[in-house]
Amino acid sequence: PPTEPDPNAEPLDDGPFARHARMFEYLMNLAGSLPPDRDEEYRQSEERLKLAGVHARLSGHDTLHHKLETARAHEPSPAKPSQSGAAKAADVGTKSIASTFDYLSGLSTHLPDQEIAEQLQSRARGISQRLQ
Repeated sequence: PPTEPDPNAEPLDDGPFARHARMFEYLMNLAGSLPPDRDEEYRQSEERLKLAGVHARLSGHDTLHHKLETARAHEPSPAKPSQSGAAKAADVGTKSIASTFDYLSGLSTHLPDQEIAEQLQSRARGISQRLQ
């Protein structure tokens, strides 16, 4: 079974949320002690994904939003003239959004945790199918 972290222990790293990250990691590891039927239910639930996301943020990993903003800031400016917000929105149709979710579905196969990868892939495929 997982060992309970000492809440008064010094953080292992200098991050301001390191103690909280360790507590979330402990909570995630506690799921391994669940009875088999409850463990399977947890592994298929959104709570597992949410805990993993919070743990990643507390551990200092960039969020997907931050990564996209950083990539957008380093992207060269388009050659075509600037469009208004309404004109840009008109360019984005349901097919392009659906293809984006298809792409995300493919990307999810590269996640290290296969169970989370399968859940994300399933969700992305489901959204894509509803849009098409």
